[in-house]
Amino acid sequence: METGLPAVNAIATGQSSTISVSVDYYQTVVIAALLDTLKDQALSSQHHTVIEVVMSIFKTQGLKCVTFLPQIIPAFAAVTRSSTARLQEFHLQQLAILVSIIKQHVRNYMPEVSRLVTELWEHASLQLPIVSLIEALGKALDAELKPFLPTILPPIMKVFDGELTEKGIGTQIKIFDTFLTFGANIEEYLHLVIPIIVKSYERTDGTTALRKRAIQTIDGLSRRVNFSDHASRIIHPLVRVLEGPNNELRMAVMDAMGSGFGVVEVDTWLDVVPQIIARIRTPSANIRRNINSLLTEVGKHHPQALIYPLTVASKSTSASCVSVAVAIMDRMREHSATLVEQALVISQELIRVAILWHELWHKRLEKASRLYFTEMNSEGMIAALEPLHNMLEAGPKTARETSFFQTFGRDLHEAREDCRRYRIYGEISELDEAWEIYYGVFKKVEKQLPSLTTLDLQYISPELLKARNLELAVPGTYHPGRPIIRIISFATKLTVISSKQRPRRLSLKGSDGRDYHYCLRDANTHFFSQQYKYENLLGHEEMRQDERVMQLFGLINTLLSIDTNSFKRGLHIQLCPVTHLAPNAGLGPGE
Repeated sequence: METGLPAVNAIATGQSSTISVSVDYYQTVVIAALLDTLKDQALSSQHHTVIEVVMSIFKTQGLKCVTFLPQIIPAFAAVTRSSTARLQEFHLQQLAILVSIIKQHVRNYMPEVSRLVTELWEHASLQLPIVSLIEALGKALDAELKPFLPTILPPIMKVFDGELTEKGIGTQIKIFDTFLTFGANIEEYLHLVIPIIVKSYERTDGTTALRKRAIQTIDGLSRRVNFSDHASRIIHPLVRVLEGPNNELRMAVMDAMGSGFGVVEVDTWLDVVPQIIARIRTPSANIRRNINSLLTEVGKHHPQALIYPLTVASKSTSASCVSVAVAIMDRMREHSATLVEQALVISQELIRVAILWHELWHKRLEKASRLYFTEMNSEGMIAALEPLHNMLEAGPKTARETSFFQTFGRDLHEAREDCRRYRIYGEISELDEAWEIYYGVFKKVEKQLPSLTTLDLQYISPELLKARNLELAVPGTYHPGRPIIRIISFATKLTVISSKQRPRRLSLKGSDGRDYHYCLRDANTHFFSQQYKYENLLGHEEMRQDERVMQLFGLINTLLSIDTNSFKRGLHIQLCPVTHLAPNAGLGPGE
C-alpha cells in the first residue's frame, strides 16, 4: 500500500510555526537579558549600549516587540532618571524615537512618561529633548493626549518667561512645532497659548526665525481650532508686524493671512466686498494677487453681489484700482457678459441722473469761488473747473445736457480760454474776465434750480427709460440662496427733494411685482429716509461711511439675535441698503 506524501502547505505551515516560536523565544531571551542588565546598577556603564541595542531591535522588528513594553518603558524611564545629564539627553531622544515607532501603544504608559517629563523638566539642558518627546507623543496619541495636557502645558509655557538665549530660542521654536501636533486638543487652552505666540512674533528682541515660526504656528493652528473668540488679539499684532521693517516677517504674515483664502466659503466674504475692493491698491503684490483671486471667485459664484462694487472701482481716480476692476469684470464677462454690460450702463446713467449739469456747475463754481477769492488759490480754482470744461467739450448726451450746452457752452468756453491765457502770460486781468463770465453763469443757474423739482427720464436719461427686463438685481436685494429680484423697469419721473443737496427720489419695479424706492444722491448729499429717520445720523457723511454704519448695525442685530432676552423682545435695528454707483454717487433707501 502506497503512503501518500504530506501536502506541501502542511509542511510549510509547520515549519513557519516552528520558526515563529523560535523567533519569539529568542526575542524573549534577548530582551530579558537586556532588561536584567538595565536593572543592575553595577553595570550602569553598559546601560547606554543596552538602550542602543533595544532601539535597534525596535527599529528592525517594529510592532512585533510591543509585548515587551510593560517591562521596557519602566526600565527606560528608570535608566533615564539615574543617568548623567549628557546621557539623559540621549535617552530622551531615544524614547522619542521609540514613541514614534510604537505610536498609540504608548497610551498605557503615559502616566510613567508624564512623571518622567515633570521630574526632568527643571534641567534646562534637557528641555529641548523633552519637548521633542512631547511632540512625538502628540503625533502618536492625537486625541488621547488630551487628559495629560494639564500636566504637560504649564512647564513648557514657562520657557517663554525667561531671557532669550540661543538654546532657549531653539526650545521655543520646538514648542511651537509641538503646539501644532496638539491640534484640536489645545482649543480649551487657547487663552493661555495665544498670548505666548503673539508675544513671540511681536517681540523685537527675538530672532527672525523665532518670530517667523510663531506666525506660522498661528497659521497652522487656525486650520485646526476655532480662533473666533481671539481674532482681535491675533490680527492687530499681525498688522503691526506687517507694518514693520522686517521683510521676511512681513512676507510670513502675508502668507499666513492669505493662506486661508482658498478654504473659506465664498459666501463668507459677501458682507465685506467693499472693504476687500478698497484694498486693491495695497503695495504688496502678494496681497493684491490674493485679493484678485478672491474677487474673481466671488464674481464666479455671486456676480450680482460683486457687480455694483466693481463698477465703483472701475470709475476710481486710481489707475491701479481701475486696472484691477476692469480685469475682474473682463473675467466675469466669460460667464455673465450681459450682467456686466447692463451694470456699466445703469451705473453710468444713474450717475448722470444723480446730478445734472446745471447742479454740477453750480456746486463746482461755488467751490472754485472759495478757492480763488478766499484762499487766493488761482491754480486750485482752475484745476477744480477743468474736469467740467472737458465734459462740455466731449459734448452732450441727453436733451437736458443739450439745453445747458446751448445756453452756457459758448460763455464757458470763453472763460476757459481766459484761464488758459492767464496760465501763459500770468495776467490777473484774464482771471477777472473769466470770473465775470463764471459769475453770470452761476447766477443764471441758481435761478433755474428751484424749478427743477421733477425730472423726466426721457430728457435726462433715455437709456434708463428704455431699460426693460434686466438681468441686474434690484440694488440691495441680493441674498445668496434666495431668488434674484431683477430690475423690470424704472419709473419715468424722478422727484427732486427740496434740500440743500437736492437728492432724487427714484422708483423702479422688481421682478417680484413690488415697487422699490430709493434716494439717489452724490457723495455730499443727505442720506434721506422719512421711513427710517436716519437723516440726522447719516447726513453729511460720505456713502462709504453710511455703508460701514449699516454693516455695524448688522453686527449689532446679530448680537441681539443670539441674546435670548433681546430676541424675545424683538430688539433689532431696521437696516437700509446702501449701494455705491461711483466714488461720488449712490443709492440709499427712499420712502
